[in-house]
Amino acid sequence: MANPYIFETGLYDQVRPEYPVAVVEQIKSVALRVADGEDTSRLVELGAGTGKMTRMLLRAGLSVDAVEPADSMLEKLRTLEGGLVTVRKGTAEETGLPQASRVGAVFAQSWHWCDPEATSLELKRILVPGSSVHIIYNQLDVRVPWVKRLTRIMRSGDVHRPDQIPTLTGGFATPVRTDHYWCAKLRIEDILRLGRTRSSYLTSPRAQQERMQANLSWYLREHLQISETSLVSLPYFTYHWQAQLDSE
Repeated sequence: MANPYIFETGLYDQVRPEYPVAVVEQIKSVALRVADGEDTSRLVELGAGTGKMTRMLLRAGLSVDAVEPADSMLEKLRTLEGGLVTVRKGTAEETGLPQASRVGAVFAQSWHWCDPEATSLELKRILVPGSSVHIIYNQLDVRVPWVKRLTRIMRSGDVHRPDQIPTLTGGFATPVRTDHYWCAKLRIEDILRLGRTRSSYLTSPRAQQERMQANLSWYLREHLQISETSLVSLPYFTYHWQAQLDSE
């Protein structure tokens, strides 16, 4: 599947939200337990993008191999390089990492770009037995009617149903999901910019992009009658799927 973020212009890093701190705390807790005093925090983050999750892992004191295929994302990601983080160009299917060398793997907004079978094989190769894979998605809470319409206007394709369990094969347990509910505070212009980070926008012709932004502007300013200075509470929820590799 082609990744539209090869066209990324920097907005993604500016306006996409971070992840709940509780998610990072869980990742750290599991990694430390698996490491048991050995290189206590060496994780791999796959599809690391511009480093939204990477920065949170670093703030938690974790060492990270950040793997990303898109050059435009790597340019931003490499500003974090040094110390606890190593940046690698690669994919989830071909990381280039040594065998049994990492105590956990993190996918933040990236699992859907992967081939599940090939990725599972690579994860089993590079992870220490007993390690966990963490698959994480922030998404707008479409249970709220006005938010559901907002996502339709933005043509937000990154809505992942909770009953769509990620498939990992070859020694991984069935993923277990934890949900986190929260709100982002944004102004109208921020929501418009958020719309410009969606894959449907990035891959559309210029005329279609302009229509999408005009429709979104109408919805926010005229239909919802939100003022320019108002902070909008935009409801999100975060899925955190965790799947453990068999201990051998």
